[in-house]
Amino acid sequence: MKITGIYFGIDCDPFQQRPDVYAKAVFDKLGVAEIEPYSKMFGAWQWNVKKNMTEEEWKEVNTWMKSEMDRLYGNDKIRGAQWDKLTASNDEAENEL
Repeated sequence: MKITGIYFGIDCDPFQQRPDVYAKAVFDKLGVAEIEPYSKMFGAWQWNVKKNMTEEEWKEVNTWMKSEMDRLYGNDKIRGAQWDKLTASNDEAENEL
């Protein structure tokens, strides 16, 4: 199945850095320009980023996301995160922290 992008969401505590601060690293990793989130519910923001990827590229991004979101969570920077690849037939997240 063709990978057409990535969905991700980041949730931050009130009165702390907003999720876009941490999303910048995701945009940099993907090599795409920053975009506005499609949803901002208090500290929980979500993005759909269009970027065609091979399965190998997705595996690399997925591994990096797990490591980066675990690091942010472990350092009390975020309350949680979720992400998944987008395909022609799915836009739901399967990975949650």
